[in-house]
Amino acid sequence: MSIADSILPLRAEERELLSVRVTANDDRAAVLFSPRGIIGEDDYVRFALHYYARALFELVRVSRSARDLPALIDAIADAGLVPETDVFGLAGMSGSLCRILDDPHAGDADCVFFSTAHREFHLRGDFSRLDSRGLVRSVIAVIQAVLGRISPEMIDLLTAALANMNASYGVTHRYSDAHSLDQVPANAYHAAAFV
Repeated sequence: MSIADSILPLRAEERELLSVRVTANDDRAAVLFSPRGIIGEDDYVRFALHYYARALFELVRVSRSARDLPALIDAIADAGLVPETDVFGLAGMSGSLCRILDDPHAGDADCVFFSTAHREFHLRGDFSRLDSRGLVRSVIAVIQAVLGRISPEMIDLLTAALANMNASYGVTHRYSDAHSLDQVPANAYHAAAFV
């Protein structure tokens, strides 16, 4: 169990929404979603935002620097996303998303996305098998995978929320603050939803 997971313990009123395995190597990535019941497009968007927050948290924890990933996300948000966007290309990375990545040298993250009765959301998981490059690539893979599951309107919301997250981190929140793991994505989603 990681530091982030121990700070945010499982609560009795939580409901599992998605179980997700993200696998990445130097040129390919796979994102396997396992929905737990009926979930909506907004759950995929929220998952992507929480995954991004967790990746930033882990980058600071393992390498002390997370500068490159927010710059990539800014470039993606500035360019805008549409259903057929090649997010890897937009981020200036080689690579692609595949259905299954069977590579013993690939890193992976197993995570579970929860909601509470109060409509709060939490992401828990093991990110220890992803190095810094794998963490960055995995965020791009998650965004790419989510694009294929949401409508153009929700893609616009995702794009705005990612930009909102970077703005929030630039002004009031720190990547290393465990409380930012839930607060920053939630605030970014709400701000984008009410524009």
